[in-house]
Amino acid sequence: MVSSFNSSTNNPIIRKLQTVLSLSDEERAAILALPLDQREVRARQEIVREGDRPTRSFVILEGVACAFKLTGEAKRQILGIPHRR
Repeated sequence: MVSSFNSSTNNPIIRKLQTVLSLSDEERAAILALPLDQREVRARQEIVREGDRPTRSFVILEGVACAFKLTGEAKRQILGIPHRR
């Protein structure tokens, strides 16, 4: 799913940032100028792998993500879960 977010009221990054800080009109305009699309990610689907050089940022709108590594027994060891507001 790819969506367009062309106003401050329906832009998920602006909505999320405004829960923790106040944005100026200039900052909101800069965010609105960024290329943005919304994608659905399945449970257990990797977003970024170790060693990747990501070319975009991610905002989790719904659900939870974690950082993990595979152990010698091919099991996942969770390294961290980002703080959620």
